[in-house]
Amino acid sequence: MLQTYHRRSKTTEPPPPPTPTPTHTTTGQPTHTRPPNLRPNPKPTKPYNASSYHTQLPSLDTEPTTFTIANRYPQWRSAMADEFSTLMRNGTWTLVPRVPNSNVVDSKWVFKLKRDQTGAIKRYKARLVAKGFRQQPGIDYQETFSLVVKLTTIPVVLSLAVTQKWSLRQLDVQNAFLHGNNPEAIDKVVQRLSQSFAIQDMGSLSYFLGIEVTNQGYDMILSQRKYIIDLLQRAGLSNAKPVSSPMTTTANLALGYSAMLADPIKYRKIVGALQYVTLSRPDITFAVNKVCQFMHSPTENHWSAVK
Repeated sequence: MLQTYHRRSKTTEPPPPPTPTPTHTTTGQPTHTRPPNLRPNPKPTKPYNASSYHTQLPSLDTEPTTFTIANRYPQWRSAMADEFSTLMRNGTWTLVPRVPNSNVVDSKWVFKLKRDQTGAIKRYKARLVAKGFRQQPGIDYQETFSLVVKLTTIPVVLSLAVTQKWSLRQLDVQNAFLHGNNPEAIDKVVQRLSQSFAIQDMGSLSYFLGIEVTNQGYDMILSQRKYIIDLLQRAGLSNAKPVSSPMTTTANLALGYSAMLADPIKYRKIVGALQYVTLSRPDITFAVNKVCQFMHSPTENHWSAVK
């Protein structure tokens, strides 16, 4: 029988890199040398500072954006405890079995600093709210409504109280304000409300929703000085010079008249805040109405009109 032998060709492979030889320190512990094919570590340009690697907590003058941050301060923890105890006392929740395949809307904490007309902090306020943005239209709800008072209602109610010479009392229902026929009736209503809600009697109406209220005899003066000053700072106009008219007579506000504004979000925020200013400054109502017409596509010319 003849046998045929096939000789397989050998492939040459590169030799493995040399294994670094461990050296020994004076203590007898082996140390490994750095492989020659790796670059050396760069030398540090500045000394190591451990504190720079830790996130600095915001101060108590700012509103925390997360529960983790708020939970580190006793002031915010106390505010959350007050909110939770009030919800439990009022029987806000009822424990029910979860419906299969249902959309469960969870909750989150929202934190707000309540300040007076001078800007000083009066209260740390925490609210546990539902994440309404996770609801599905047509499944979780059919229509929506707002529990916030309309802007035009405030001057109507206040002017009615002035003409009728009603007493005004401001309450914080754990900030709402209450109107009555006389002081005795107000006291009774406050007493009845305190039986069902955790309320704080804040005395005569002086400052609410960013509006400062000053009584001069039977007259009432509304001022938004602090709100307007804060708005000027947000718009970068704190050092701007005042003008006698809220709008120039030569302004030509139209679509496409000038270049598009680089930051339309800032435009919408400032204009939205100006709408609230009209509560105490009706003289700017026409000008604010004009710039509101270009919220969807503001230009540089529109931003000049806002300023």
